[in-house]
Amino acid sequence: MHPRPYQEEAIDALNEHLSTKDTNPCIVLPTGAGKSPLMAWIIWSFIDEYPPFRCIVLAHVKELIRQNADKMKAIWPLAPVGVYSAGLRCRDMRDPITFAGIQSVYDKALDFPPFDLIIVDEAHRIPTKGDGLYRRFITDAKLNNPNVRVLGVTATPYRLDGGEICHPNHILQEVIYEANVKTLIEDGYLCRLRSKAGDATPDTSNLHIRKGEFIEKEIAALVDPLVDEAVTEALSMLDGRKSRIWFCAFVSHAHAVSQALAARGITAPVIHAKTSHDERDRVISDFTAGRINDLCNVNVLSEGFDAQRIDAVVMLRPTASPGLYYQQIGRGLRLHPSKQDCLVLDFAGNIERHGPIDTVSGEKVETRKCPHCKELFAKTVDTCPGCGWFETVECEGCHLLVKKGTV
Repeated sequence: MHPRPYQEEAIDALNEHLSTKDTNPCIVLPTGAGKSPLMAWIIWSFIDEYPPFRCIVLAHVKELIRQNADKMKAIWPLAPVGVYSAGLRCRDMRDPITFAGIQSVYDKALDFPPFDLIIVDEAHRIPTKGDGLYRRFITDAKLNNPNVRVLGVTATPYRLDGGEICHPNHILQEVIYEANVKTLIEDGYLCRLRSKAGDATPDTSNLHIRKGEFIEKEIAALVDPLVDEAVTEALSMLDGRKSRIWFCAFVSHAHAVSQALAARGITAPVIHAKTSHDERDRVISDFTAGRINDLCNVNVLSEGFDAQRIDAVVMLRPTASPGLYYQQIGRGLRLHPSKQDCLVLDFAGNIERHGPIDTVSGEKVETRKCPHCKELFAKTVDTCPGCGWFETVECEGCHLLVKKGTV
């Protein structure tokens, strides 16, 4: 296994940055573009050049910790890897490479030997204000080694509660490399996406925003009455899709969606923050293995969830956060032999709000909805990529209907 061209570019950018600047950088790779392998190659190259090198990779969920450690060992079977995670029942502290859960180690940096590099996976979770778990760990780690560097790796340069993650006064100061989603899709590294908008979509124009996100009680009043209608419409559009993830607004909403699917003979378990570890592992295992085709979740599977088979993402939760929107759609970007593309069904107005995933930039990108097949696409595109529909006008000369813009 060797780095892809864009991963090599990211590694080169990192080496250049670390050798010429003293700030902490961030690398942005879309979901499915190989952040775990990238981190493994970075660590391996540093140890190869300087054998005493020590590194810790921080993540916020055990699935990511396990995934990152496994990928490190897959790329470098002899890698000196340790894991420190209460959820994984491991507390290794002396290995040159440690993969750790931030909740487990935030107050233990001084118990480890000094680190040369701290990598934060899903770096958009580092708070911009206050102390927080990451800040405490990094501050203590600097007491062991004042020269320790911090590298952020993420799929989105936006925090889930709004705002950019890199700032001169922040832990991470600048994005040094960002791979383009559209380019990676065109080059065959990510799965092609199709987007459709449902009619059972709430009017979110009057929702208020608090800390970068819509207020949950206001969302509930909009989405609860639409559950049955949205599920019925979604199923009519999901024909042939085998691995479908439903993003719900809150726990009771997820259970209502699950029950609506069950009434139609479809098993769709619910996963949320308080789901037990054993139950979560069982459900995810069934879903990734194809024993069940549908999965409802709330604020859990938008990050650190590697299910390559996903060929449909159903968004039932309106979000004001471009970061969360990006993370949710990103679940379908991974390639798998069983799928040609991933269908994104938007019943929350998110695509219209934030723009197609390959144009998310913090600024609204206007979209249009095909009147025939409900496909969503950028307004700058004049022909529906789903069914070929285009807007027509009457020719003043011959009075025939012709494609708009041709006369």
